[in-house]
Amino acid sequence: MKHRKQICALLLILEMNATGAHADILPAGHKQIEHTVRFTNVNELTNHVLYIYPRDLSRNLTGNSSVRVPTNGVVTLSQLNPLAIGRAGGIYLVAIPNALHGPLDRPPEESWLTEDTKGVLKCKLPITQIRSLPKSDPRDKVEDVFEIKLVPDRLEVVRIKKPVAAADGLPRIGRGSAAILAGIAALAMVALADRRRAVMRAGR
Repeated sequence: MKHRKQICALLLILEMNATGAHADILPAGHKQIEHTVRFTNVNELTNHVLYIYPRDLSRNLTGNSSVRVPTNGVVTLSQLNPLAIGRAGGIYLVAIPNALHGPLDRPPEESWLTEDTKGVLKCKLPITQIRSLPKSDPRDKVEDVFEIKLVPDRLEVVRIKKPVAAADGLPRIGRGSAAILAGIAALAMVALADRRRAVMRAGR
């Protein structure tokens, strides 16, 4: 029971941090920047509606967890919720067939994004969200550029442009984002320890 209370408290703290994700406390000597991804051939994929997942936690609101890729192919990754990215295990491109999706003003079903659905194709993007850079770095924006490859029963992306690394060769995230991700890891460790104790008690 004690561990369950700890888990609930940690989840509440993480949720509160996630709500204020845009107010990250920056490491000393750093600045917030804009990180975008651009898909060069969105207009060629006329039979599918494209989404980036996750944008945020679902919060039981249909369409809250994703953002549609617009016709110019550009999505701002630095505005995505770091906690949602951590829970999803990364950032994904999702292609939903027009026949399944229906009218464009209709938000996607959450199950299309999180579960295996016939006809829905998903691809984990080989990128890490960047939210800040050292003030010594002249850039205020970084961009990843991909071409989308739609092959039978599979969605792929081919990198065309990768952001130049920071001065020390490492991508940067805000300290608040790092704390959220560390909290996720701590939560998993507490849950695992609790489960092991429960198994040991059941075996006595």
